Amino acid sequence: MLQTQGPVKEHKGILDCIQKVMKQEGIAGFYKGTLVPLMGIGLIGSVRFGVFEMIKRHMHQDLNIRDAHGNLPLEYSTLAAFCTGTMSSLLIVSH
Repeated sequence: MLQTQGPVKEHKGILDCIQKVMKQEGIAGFYKGTLVPLMGIGLIGSVRFGVFEMIKRHMHQDLNIRDAHGNLPLEYSTLAAFCTGTMSSLLIVSH
């Protein structure tokens, strides 16, 4: 007869898990593995912001799109945001 055993429970619950991590690794144990993803998010955010501002500047200065106050109209800022989101999605998904 084949006997199987379930997984050995390492923790009794979430509080037990938190206490053990804190005791064994300190506060840094809760942040393991977060540096690289945070750097990637920062890089992506910087590129998005730069592209967004570049598109807005192109619309405002090169295409001379302005409202009555000399600013870029909201619908064109929205279009710039849409273009930025689309471009960044294509770049992120393609990798």
